Amino acid sequence: MRASHQDNGISTEPKTWTRRIAAPLIAAATALAAAGLTAAPANADAHGVEPIPAFTIDAGKEGTGLSFSVPVPSGYLAHSVVGGGNKISKEFAAYSIATGAGGLRGQICNWRIDFEYKAKGKKYKTIKGKTNSSCDLMGSSVVVSPGKVKYGEACAVLYVEGKRRGAQCHHITK
Repeated sequence: MRASHQDNGISTEPKTWTRRIAAPLIAAATALAAAGLTAAPANADAHGVEPIPAFTIDAGKEGTGLSFSVPVPSGYLAHSVVGGGNKISKEFAAYSIATGAGGLRGQICNWRIDFEYKAKGKKYKTIKGKTNSSCDLMGSSVVVSPGKVKYGEACAVLYVEGKRRGAQCHHITK
């Protein structure tokens, strides 16, 4: 399995990326490993992080004059796959809002993370995550165990207010 990054238009300049994003996420992955959420070292595990650009959501009630747009700051979708070959024993994903100017952070509301599987460019399976109506600084999915999958891609997909906002995928290869 190897990580594949989808272009979301955010710079991943090495120094900033390593210091602000990769280091905390690597620490989180290490903590997951210490907690026993990884398999034996001989397996082909994959871990990746995808930047998700800022976006706006519509709030309020249309036609009443009480409708407005709410900005949601950029963030990062981390996705881990544990297994070997085309068998995934565990899969986990988490979304974290990036720290803004002055250390301020926004929140993400009405979100979910789905796990999607594709073979030959076609989606054949989805494990739909629970929609979280709460507002959080960080959203994380449950650990899923899809078992045997087709060779292709395993993706964690972030949805906010029912709209797809980004994905992080790993290639499942022979």
